[in-house]
Amino acid sequence: MYIVIGKTGCPYCEAARQLLVLKSAKFNYFDIDSKIGKLKKAQFVKQGIIPKSHKTVPIVIKNMKRLRGKSKKKNQIKKSAKRKSNLKFVGGFEELKKLLIL
Repeated sequence: MYIVIGKTGCPYCEAARQLLVLKSAKFNYFDIDSKIGKLKKAQFVKQGIIPKSHKTVPIVIKNMKRLRGKSKKKNQIKKSAKRKSNLKFVGGFEELKKLLIL
């Protein structure tokens, strides 16, 4: 699962989306110009997932945790998610391309 924060009209943002679709990867896309896109970016910067110095789009984040099967204790999942983030900053389009093509 990936999270992409991009901008309308950005060719690299569109290329990142198309690459994820081509690879049948699940992803959520947020436009940086929208309120939720700005909130998501601020949240990830605050959590230390996105470096404060990163100013370009697309911003690609990968969720490293995969839940398998159904858990009997949903509270354990919520608690473990609060303790440690499973999100990893990938970078931009070029980094995503290297990750998915290799």
